[in-house]
Amino acid sequence: MMKGNYMQAGIDYLLQNAGPVIRYRVRGELMDEGTPELQEADYQELLALPIVRKRLDALTSLNYEHIQGCGPDRLENVLPMLGEFGLRVGVEAFDERFDSGHAFAACQRTPRARLIAYAILLHAGLRDNRLVDFFAQRAQWIDEYTANGDYDVFESPSTYSSIPKGYRDRPILRNDWYDNGNMRFPTIYDLIGLAPIYSLVDQTTRARIDRIIRYVLDPRYAVTYTYQIVTCSAGKFHTVGAYCFAPEYTQELVNAKFAGSIFYLERLSCFKAAVESDWFQNNMGYFASQQIGRDVYLLSDRHLIECTLGWVFGMHMSLGESRRKSVYREIESTFRMMRIRKNAQTAMQQGG
Repeated sequence: MMKGNYMQAGIDYLLQNAGPVIRYRVRGELMDEGTPELQEADYQELLALPIVRKRLDALTSLNYEHIQGCGPDRLENVLPMLGEFGLRVGVEAFDERFDSGHAFAACQRTPRARLIAYAILLHAGLRDNRLVDFFAQRAQWIDEYTANGDYDVFESPSTYSSIPKGYRDRPILRNDWYDNGNMRFPTIYDLIGLAPIYSLVDQTTRARIDRIIRYVLDPRYAVTYTYQIVTCSAGKFHTVGAYCFAPEYTQELVNAKFAGSIFYLERLSCFKAAVESDWFQNNMGYFASQQIGRDVYLLSDRHLIECTLGWVFGMHMSLGESRRKSVYREIESTFRMMRIRKNAQTAMQQGG
C-alpha cells in the first residue's frame, strides 16, 4: 500500500469499485508503491474488454498517412484513445501493433502534419530525440513571438474582399506569425507535445514553456472558441492549426454545457505555470465543489462524454467503465480528478 498519499481515500475507492482499465491506471500512475502482480491481473482483464479489442484493432489497421480528423481511424485519435485505457509505448499490446518508423515517415509531408503527429507520438509515450528537439525548438519559436504579450495576431475579415464560406467563422492568423509553414501561435497540439518534455528539457526551455502557458491562460488569448485557425497566402486560405480553448469554469459554461473543461484542465495541469495560476485554482475550486465524499467526485456526464468527434475536443473521455453501471460517473469522475491532482503535484516538483 501507499504511504502518506494525500489522495489515498480516492485511490482506495477506485481500487474497490472501478473496472480493470481504471484499476490498471491507478496502480501504474497514481500509486507511489507499485503492485506488479495486481497490475498484471488488471492488464489481462482489460485486454479482454470488447472496447479495448476494438481500439487495438484500430491500431493494427492504422494507415499512418491519415493523421488528422475526427474519425476513429485517424492517428490523432487512435493513439490517445488507447492511452485513455493505459495502453501506450512500453505496453506489450501496444508495442506489438505500433510502427514508429512508419509514423515518422508519414508525418514529414507538411509542417502541420509533423506538429500534430509529433505531439500525439509524445503523448503516446514515445521518447525520441527528434520529438523532444522539435518541441524544444517550438518553445523557442513561440516564446520569441509571445513573450512580449502581443495578442494582436489575427487579421480583420474586412482585410479580404471575399472569404470562402468554410473559413468565415475562423480566426485568420497574420502571415508574419506563420513562418515558412511553422506557426508561432501556440495551439492545443503544442500543449500536448510540450507536456511530456517538460521534465526532460533544461531550465531555459522550461521557463519558455511556462511563459507560453501564461500567454495561453491570459483572457486576451481566448478571442473566440473555434477549433481551427487559418491563414491566407497569395489569396488562398488554409487551415493551419487548432486553437487551445482554456476557459475558466463559470456559470456561463455550466449553462452552455461546455464539454471540454476537464480535458483542458488535465492537459494544463502538467505545467507549473498553469498550476500556480488563478485560472487553475478557480477551476479546481469549482470542481472541488463536486465532491460527494472524501476524494470522491461526481461530475456532470458532459465532462465524461464519449462520441465520434476528435480526441482534442475532449470528446473521448470514457475510461472503460460500463455506462450501465449506476456509479460509473462517480468512478470516472474520481479518476479524472485524481489524475489532474497528480499531474499538478508532479508539475510543482519539476517546475523551475
